Amino acid sequence: MTSSAATPNGRWHPYFVEPSADVVFRSSDKIYFKLHKILLSLASPFFADMFSLPQPTCALSASHAPSPIHSDPDQIGGLPVVRVTESSSVLERLFRLCYPMSDPSLTTLEEVRHTLEAALKYQMREAISIITNRLSSLVLTVPLRVYAVASRLSLEPIRCVAARTVAERSLCDGYVDELEEIPLPVYHQLLYYCAHSRGLFNILKPFPVPVPSLVTPESRNVTDFSGRWQSVASSPFDPQTVETGVRVHCTVDDVHLGVPTDILRLSSPILAGMLSEIPSSPESSTPTITISARSSAFLAALEACHPAEFPPLTDPLDIVAGLKVAEKYGMGRSVLSLRAALTHIASSSGLPGIDPLELYFAVCSVGMKDLATTAARKTLRRDIVEEFRASVHSRYDVCAGSLWRLLDFHRRSRAAVREVVDNTEWISPDWLLKLKDPERCCSRAREIGRSSLPCWHAQYKKALGEEAWPRIECASSTSTLEKAIKPVRSGYSGDVCGSVCAIPKSMLLLFDFCKYVEETMREREMEVKLKPKPSSIHLLAELQVASVVVLNH
Repeated sequence: MTSSAATPNGRWHPYFVEPSADVVFRSSDKIYFKLHKILLSLASPFFADMFSLPQPTCALSASHAPSPIHSDPDQIGGLPVVRVTESSSVLERLFRLCYPMSDPSLTTLEEVRHTLEAALKYQMREAISIITNRLSSLVLTVPLRVYAVASRLSLEPIRCVAARTVAERSLCDGYVDELEEIPLPVYHQLLYYCAHSRGLFNILKPFPVPVPSLVTPESRNVTDFSGRWQSVASSPFDPQTVETGVRVHCTVDDVHLGVPTDILRLSSPILAGMLSEIPSSPESSTPTITISARSSAFLAALEACHPAEFPPLTDPLDIVAGLKVAEKYGMGRSVLSLRAALTHIASSSGLPGIDPLELYFAVCSVGMKDLATTAARKTLRRDIVEEFRASVHSRYDVCAGSLWRLLDFHRRSRAAVREVVDNTEWISPDWLLKLKDPERCCSRAREIGRSSLPCWHAQYKKALGEEAWPRIECASSTSTLEKAIKPVRSGYSGDVCGSVCAIPKSMLLLFDFCKYVEETMREREMEVKLKPKPSSIHLLAELQVASVVVLNH
């Protein structure tokens, strides 16, 4: 797009410079549009109401050319200036849908999404209808992205159609950037729908699983604060009992706390600065500062840096709430202490009764990536999609991308273990020599070459692979060993023999091999790490798959 009449502070858009215009719009990138109130009012009740308000009197410019744009003006050439947050490219597409000119192409999802967001914001009914139809047409090519966008914009019919397409094409495991912008429960809805509705698609009904109610740290009451204080009056921070202190007003739940002045100054330079800005007052009055936080969360942050001993926090929700307040107000010691509390819970010696799945979402909500891998590892071999229904893990403020990364971690960990069970390429040369030892294995283990293994190996692999995601301890369990040696002991039959492979030396080799398999499975699984935010390569893969499906149709 080009612009004309460039000035040091902005440009006129070349398509919208009609001299008959009676209002000017300024985009976020300082491009100016000359528009007509009547057309905008007909297209949008929002603008109709805005223009119906009393307007300042101004003299209209007699010039037909675009007026010079001065430094951030309220008027240009006598016309009022309306500053909006949308970019010029979005405004161009939006206004072209209102004016008698060709409609914008809207070829990409980004163009559709940003233009639709603006149309919804300004209640432009015809534009909403046109762009929504365009969004629906993109379901064929990028259904997962459309599902995320439709969910974010509360477009239920399109969301249902996109969910059906994702399920039909088995695309729910793919990644798109929009997963970072929608709530976790919305994505879980899609996963559950895909897992339970194959062959039973009905786009007229809502998804069969309700979105869990969100219980965030901001909605917790101070009386629920770990059972520590039943009320502010029973805590050490009662403003009525704290002498030479500061009254802290927590606006989220409208609770006043009393904090000793020295404790407040030492805990946070930000709070100390707020205190220093309070004008001097009579000695009888208590200085008051106001913070945007819940009192229970501020108490958690305050206790973490207080010199007195308090019982340790054990609820991840309380720790996360306190940590966010501590980070917001620069309470460095509290941040370190609360992060250490989360690390302790995630360690092998952590507290009993803490659900690793909840802990994973807790650390994700505060950006502790390394600890997220530790917590995620403790959730392996659990059916996250099914268990999520009966949980309250959605109470943490995390995006759908966190759930995708957890499920991706599960898929890669499972694949690493299955590779050991299903293949033999991982066996080291030293172990291959042991498995071909003529004193411990039958001759058939040496006839075919490197790929041939003792007779009991096939039975052992079959027994170990009975589970879709074999547990590591099963590699050397009694039941697995019994299934492996039973055909060998019974004599030659099909793929097994009853000679050398059944002697004690061979059985001891089997036991050692089981330990080797167990160690290898554990190492391979431990090598898998939780991925950071994926790149657009995942999006490209989905586009390619979707394009193939469309072409086949």
